[in-house]
Amino acid sequence: MGRGEAFNLNFSDEYPLGSLRGVIEEMLVAAADQDAQVRLIFVGDTRPPVVVQRYRYPRPEAVKPLVLPAAGIPVARMVCQPRHEYALTAVEGGFILPDACVGPTLVYLRDGPDILSRPLAVSAAGDLPPAAGHLRTALTESQFDRRQEALRAVMRGFASPAADFADLEYFNVHIAALKGVPATAFDALKLLGQVPEALTRVLVHSRDSVGAEAVWRLQNELPFLWLALPVEAWRSAFHAEAGRWLDDLSAVEPAMRLTLVKDQMRGAADRVVACDPALSAILSRISIPFTPVPAPLDIRTLASGYIARFSEHPDPAELRLTALPKALAEAGLGIPKNLERFSLEDWGGLCAPGVLAASALGKLRITPAQALLLRRVLRDAPDYVSQAYAAFFNLYR
Repeated sequence: MGRGEAFNLNFSDEYPLGSLRGVIEEMLVAAADQDAQVRLIFVGDTRPPVVVQRYRYPRPEAVKPLVLPAAGIPVARMVCQPRHEYALTAVEGGFILPDACVGPTLVYLRDGPDILSRPLAVSAAGDLPPAAGHLRTALTESQFDRRQEALRAVMRGFASPAADFADLEYFNVHIAALKGVPATAFDALKLLGQVPEALTRVLVHSRDSVGAEAVWRLQNELPFLWLALPVEAWRSAFHAEAGRWLDDLSAVEPAMRLTLVKDQMRGAADRVVACDPALSAILSRISIPFTPVPAPLDIRTLASGYIARFSEHPDPAELRLTALPKALAEAGLGIPKNLERFSLEDWGGLCAPGVLAASALGKLRITPAQALLLRRVLRDAPDYVSQAYAAFFNLYR
């Protein structure tokens, strides 16, 4: 896992390694650290543990003005202008940054869609062009703690209609352009996962469905879960966007302006719900209009389908999801009546939508261990979670 952090999972019986791939990926996400490692230790084997990590090679070395990669040809991406990658120029003894790069820059090895090395942070010569917004100042702060606090301050401001358009656009452009570079390689994106009101605003601000889906996929790289984010974070995001649209259309006749803003709101809401129809429960709660989606199946039917899907290959005892119904019980929360006939001891994953909904409503706080279990259910049974979410959400609201 990450520095000074560990999560242990022990298996007493034989278990196919291929089935652990998803579990390993989720543990790396939970660590939120690009240097995180998962170590596989086999009982009775005296050899060193098998180490699974994100990168194949160490980060390139910097011997100014040269960059020395472990293999291949490195590429560079500017932190303040992250839309494009640039191949480094080969010279005697190594590589140098292209003239197009200025300011803080990350250098790494790419092979098609795969990032092979940990990025190296360098400062490229030259002056950055003028830019609007407050984010540029935060990104170029050299002292780590000050940079982190400045970035958090910018993101907390996303809950307001006054948030700078350029700052919001930076995140949408950056996320869409990642192309395999881990979000944890960039301070701004890594911190974004810790600020719910910033996450929701960036998603709502997406210009189209492709951009919204790119933002949605951050859940697969950073330690947060969209369906667990606070309802108030969604409310603030839509209200802030509506306020910005009203300001942008201030010269338009009032009745027409209101109509245009409502259309913009519905378009943004439809893009959000397209990411996961479960969010329709949250948007209904905060009175945000959206195009109706098909009604979910009855939760008893959903639960029966879930059990039928996994009954032939049940989890070993070590991977059972009993911690999820236990979390609801400890929070004093029940389950929908149509679930009471099922054994939650054997099928704890049935409560995954409930834990997510309870978190969104502020009824409980998800622990890191519970988050790993929730990710497993979201990976293995996304349709069940999506359709069953509203039943729990409406029960707890």
